[in-house]
Amino acid sequence: MGKKVFIIGGARSGKSAFAQTLIRQSGLPATYVATAEALDDEMKRRIERHKKDRPQVWTTVEAPYAMPAKLASVAVPGQAVLLDCLSVYVSNQMVVTIHTYHDTMSVSQLADLEAGVLADVRSALKASSRADLTVVVSNEVGLAIVPDTFLGRAYRDVLGRVNQVAALWADEVYFVLSGIPIKIKAASVRGESSAEL
Repeated sequence: MGKKVFIIGGARSGKSAFAQTLIRQSGLPATYVATAEALDDEMKRRIERHKKDRPQVWTTVEAPYAMPAKLASVAVPGQAVLLDCLSVYVSNQMVVTIHTYHDTMSVSQLADLEAGVLADVRSALKASSRADLTVVVSNEVGLAIVPDTFLGRAYRDVLGRVNQVAALWADEVYFVLSGIPIKIKAASVRGESSAEL
């Protein structure tokens, strides 16, 4: 089982740049696992910018859905994997499900959705652990005001729990603020609930 790093921070905080630095420094052949879909012009521009930022020799795997299976195929010994990012992946899973309910989702249905997303992410993280180095990126969305929509609150809550799972899984966790990575969990520190993974 290789080294596992989780990087979290706000939008445009420098998370992806720091993650790419860690992958480059490893010297390992790298696979970039992308979770975004180019559904509009803005997202197309963001995806193109990310592509330009990373080395052309890296393999790219698109994983907006079915991430556990895709990670299982690329996370192998002798490789580095960069998953960017969990926050977009969770959004993909939630939007598809919530829109089928047209804002009539019950508390129990939301709980089922959350359980499904958490199970999916746990499977993906386990699959990725076979690589020599796995770096996972996500957004911290729980530091702002409470969202005023049902979807916004549901997303904040589910992503917050997903981020906790990723932090427990990781050997090291960094919070990136204004381009500065701050280590908030060292390899020797394990959460009490890490066995839940």
